[in-house]
Amino acid sequence: IVTALNGVNQTFSKFLGNQTSTLITTDTLVITGSGRLASFWVTDAGSSDGAIYNSTSVANPAASSQIATIPQTVGYQAVGVNFTNGLVVQVGTGQELTVTYYLG
Repeated sequence: IVTALNGVNQTFSKFLGNQTSTLITTDTLVITGSGRLASFWVTDAGSSDGAIYNSTSVANPAASSQIATIPQTVGYQAVGVNFTNGLVVQVGTGQELTVTYYLG
């Protein structure tokens, strides 16, 4: 039973995320490595869209590595996208958000 419950816990953690970033207000390398971006929560919509990348470069992530757009809307956004390099958040003007992810 314990082994089965551990397996269920790991499966749900992968989809729901098991780590949440601090409040992001500037372009940020959240984490390096592979995992899954579960969701993000926009707390300040700002005045332009932001983006989340599968990258380790904060300064110049490749456009092809974009995995999510951060809209100018306050609220929760479910994503559910795998990443292999890391998570880079480029906030839009005035945006604030947190991201929830699973590493592994």
